[in-house]
Amino acid sequence: MQKRTISAELAMAEIAIENALQNPDTLKKLSAYNYDRKRLLEGKSLKEEVQMLESVKQDKYGQQFSSTDSMKAQRKEIVQRYRQHSKRARLAFEGQRGTLEQLQLLGNRKMDTNGLMMQVYAFYSKIVLFAEEMSKYNISPEELAQSKAMVEALSAARQQQVQSKGQAQDATQKRNAKRKELNAWMMQFRKVARIALTDEPQMLETLGILVPTQKV
Repeated sequence: MQKRTISAELAMAEIAIENALQNPDTLKKLSAYNYDRKRLLEGKSLKEEVQMLESVKQDKYGQQFSSTDSMKAQRKEIVQRYRQHSKRARLAFEGQRGTLEQLQLLGNRKMDTNGLMMQVYAFYSKIVLFAEEMSKYNISPEELAQSKAMVEALSAARQQQVQSKGQAQDATQKRNAKRKELNAWMMQFRKVARIALTDEPQMLETLGILVPTQKV
C-alpha cells in the first residue's frame, strides 16, 4: 500500500473537518458521539499546526540548501586560488623544509575534501606572513589578504550550513510528532463517524469516508 503524502493527509483532514463543521445535520449526529463543534475545532487547530510546521520545515531546508550551495561555490573559488598560490609557494620556498611544513606543502596534496580544506586553512593562515617573498612570484599582499578573508568567510559559511542542517532536522522532528498526533486524531474521528453516520452514507462521503457499495 502506497504511503500517503503529508499534503494528501492535510487535504483529507481539511475536507473531513470543514464539511463536518459546515453541515448542521452532520454536526448534530457527530455531537451525539462527543464530536461537537469544540472538538472538531480542536482537530482543525491541530491540522493547521501541522501545516505551519510543514512550512517551517520547508523554509529550514531551503536555508540549508542555500547555505550548502553558497559554501560549495566559495570552496571552489578558494581551491582554485590555492592551487595557483601553493605552486608558487613551493617554488618560492624550495628546499626550506621548515617553511614548507608551516604551510603544509610537504608531501602530496590531500585528495579528500576535508583533508584538502585543512591544508587550505593552514596555508592561508600562514602565507600572509611571507607576503614579501610571494610578491616576487606576482602575488600581491592584497591578493593574499583577500584569499585569507575568503577562507575565513568559508569557515563561517560552513558553520551556518551546519546550523541550518540542525534546524532543518529539528523542524522535521517537530513536524513528524504533530503529524502523528493529527493522524491519530483523524483515525479516531473516522471510526466514530462511521458509527454516528452509519445510516447516512452520503454524509460519510462528504467527509471523505468511502462507503463500500453493497451488492444486491
